[in-house]
Amino acid sequence: DRPFLHRLVRSFYFESAMSCCILANCITVGIWAHQVATNQFSATIMQAQEMAEHCFVAVFLLELMLKLKALGFRAYRPLDPQTRGSFFDAMLVITTGLLFTWILPLLGWLAGFDTSGGPFKTLSVLRTIRLARLVRVFTGSPLFREAWMLIRGLSDSSRTLFWTIVVIFLVTYVFAIVGVSTLVPELMAERMRRTDPADLAKIDELLYLFSGMDK
Repeated sequence: DRPFLHRLVRSFYFESAMSCCILANCITVGIWAHQVATNQFSATIMQAQEMAEHCFVAVFLLELMLKLKALGFRAYRPLDPQTRGSFFDAMLVITTGLLFTWILPLLGWLAGFDTSGGPFKTLSVLRTIRLARLVRVFTGSPLFREAWMLIRGLSDSSRTLFWTIVVIFLVTYVFAIVGVSTLVPELMAERMRRTDPADLAKIDELLYLFSGMDK
């Protein structure tokens, strides 16, 4: 029933449920990234994480198919500002989900090469960009009114924040040049006068810090 599907995919409860799935998927992606960096989790936890990844891909593809059935392709037109976000969201599901999680591993298994790591698995982390969809939940619930006001305030002041960062960078850069040009010659002269190894070590450490080098 297309009218029923239309009401379903447009409902606040459906959007909230999918936002919770996206949030949970970001947690599993974080577990995978932590495992890559530290190799801290057990094999059982990583198997559960892998199974959860497949479950989330299935849920997101089901959501995409329901929306296509209810709204049609007109809801995913990339040139329309109103539907551009939905288009990029669908592309993230298809590429990081269907392609990188199902199709490429299947082709790798058939061809006899390993696709469990490498750039394709790393690119699947881009799925966390879908957290931006939580904004829809913020706008539709009085519970998140303050959070939405904060997000909207940051969005409205984005140009001011950008130029603030530029000004801070320029001021810091100027003071860094003045500091280096003033203090480094003094430290070099002091190093020539000192003979104590402990004093020389401290001066060398300061020179390393001023020159941006790490011992």
